[in-house]
Amino acid sequence: MTAGLLRRGFLLPLMGVVLIGLLLPIGVARLSAAARKQAIDIRVPLRQLQDDRIASFRLRRDLEILAVGPEWLGTSEMIIVAAEPVAGGHPFPKDDPDRMPTLFVSYYSDPDETIPHTPEVCYDQAGATIRDISRVPIAVAGRDDGPHRAKRIIADRAGTPPRVVLYVLYHNGRILNDRQQVRRAMAIPGDAYTYFAKIEAVVPVVPGLTEEQAEQIARTLLEEAIPVVAAGHLPTDASIRPAAADASAG
Repeated sequence: MTAGLLRRGFLLPLMGVVLIGLLLPIGVARLSAAARKQAIDIRVPLRQLQDDRIASFRLRRDLEILAVGPEWLGTSEMIIVAAEPVAGGHPFPKDDPDRMPTLFVSYYSDPDETIPHTPEVCYDQAGATIRDISRVPIAVAGRDDGPHRAKRIIADRAGTPPRVVLYVLYHNGRILNDRQQVRRAMAIPGDAYTYFAKIEAVVPVVPGLTEEQAEQIARTLLEEAIPVVAAGHLPTDASIRPAAADASAG
């Protein structure tokens, strides 16, 4: 009798362990599926960006820029356009897009996205030398969730002027500047949908321009572009958090 009790005393915990081992993966899988965010379409295509919305620049759609394809970027939702400063006296050749400021915006909405699409990766793959990577403060109109910072890159490539690049990654209404930040934010439960947009300003350091002046031009272009892209094209906060919006409405 004592041996039987001992066996039962041993078997019951063992059966419990086995049962937990069987049920735990099912529970984890269900929780993971329930927490997984969904893709969401951009609200207005980036190619419809209005030319007069960015106050200090004129978008030069008449100039052809050698653009990379969606198979390389991982998205077909993008705009790459020369941005000529409105103020006169700038040193940029008016008909040479390779020596003019450029606005580059791309949009992604894939819950499994690994976010490789950052300038430091792309410029390196294109054969440029990344001379400097740092973060600089930016001021974005209409935002009270700052301070905000953009990532700054200085890239050198033979045969072309050095380039000062400033960019942010705009994820679900938040201004970030590092792909690891976006990866972590995409993994946190809460929002029903997920997206991010890379908003990038590129300014070549042409003769007559210092790197500091190029950076200021890039900062102005980026600061003016962020609210225009966010308000006019990206999903609204209510659309990515429908449950929260319904609860507040009720």
